[in-house]
Amino acid sequence: MMKTKKIKKMKINNAKLICATLAVISLSGCARVSMNIQDSNALRQLRQNHAIVTPIVTKPKEPKATVAAYGKRVTSMILAGPLLGGVIGEVTENKEGRRLALEDHIQDPGEIALPWLVRVLSQKDQDLRFSPIQELSNERTPSVSENGDRTVLVTSSNGWHLMYYPFSTSKYRVIFQITARLISTKTHRVLWKASCNYKGNEDKTNAPSLDQYTANQGALIKSDISKGSAFCATMLANKLMAAY
Repeated sequence: MMKTKKIKKMKINNAKLICATLAVISLSGCARVSMNIQDSNALRQLRQNHAIVTPIVTKPKEPKATVAAYGKRVTSMILAGPLLGGVIGEVTENKEGRRLALEDHIQDPGEIALPWLVRVLSQKDQDLRFSPIQELSNERTPSVSENGDRTVLVTSSNGWHLMYYPFSTSKYRVIFQITARLISTKTHRVLWKASCNYKGNEDKTNAPSLDQYTANQGALIKSDISKGSAFCATMLANKLMAAY
């Protein structure tokens, strides 16, 4: 289970912004966590009946990733104009992100978060039981035909994004959003949903450069995604526990 050394909480737009210096994983970052409870009675019955939950990770057809290079975007805007240059820059950034994800085998944050989420929930709540993790391709919604009449815990993400700071364009950080959902495959109803918007390296003073992030087959990208996903999984587990 993740431990935090320092935590600050602020209410922002009905969500909580949690900034933490993680002693165990040596990562400084912030996560805004929001939750939506659709069926509180079903959640309570889930625990009371000691139901078995099937964890499912949804994988996109192709990697979702962005590597934003400030110099290339500015050059595109100068040569092609602000509007067209911005579009060209975005396409280039998405292409570079997908290339890195494929060549360096960088996992999706949602895929990394699910085992952590199951582990934390199992430790926190003995009334919840989990079957082995399953994988669902193409980001489809789990159905009764595939999973029977059961409750599934699904994680997904919007991919990972390597972004520069607005006023420190030589410094970078990893940003992503992980969403977790409890779904009844019988009714297709979402019982509970929560999202964690993560931004790493809150202190830009010591934030890595683009070259540092992409060196050694993206080792630093992988490390930050792994640590941030684990942190988000803990925050999401806490949200689910509070929803009962």
